[in-house]
Amino acid sequence: MNDMSSIQTAVALQEIRAGLARENLTQEQLAQHIGLSRTGVYRRLNGDTAFTVDELTATAECINVPLASLLTPQAPAGSPLTREPAGASSLPSERRTA
Repeated sequence: MNDMSSIQTAVALQEIRAGLARENLTQEQLAQHIGLSRTGVYRRLNGDTAFTVDELTATAECINVPLASLLTPQAPAGSPLTREPAGASSLPSERRTA
């Protein structure tokens, strides 16, 4: 797995964990929703086993996020998974406003 792929996977897993917390769901509840054992979900959330597209689709539905956010995740600004500090802008400095 290349570095970009590893980062995207890490961000997707972080998004899934955040979605579970936001929706107040357990790994067991996610497992029931997507048809896996709790151990299967645990292995996927730890990156030991990859999610299938069908599992990601059901997971996105369960945590109320668009599937695209898990397939092409973007790390939030300031995240240890990005180089851009929080509050930084991608606009050229002369176009930034205070």
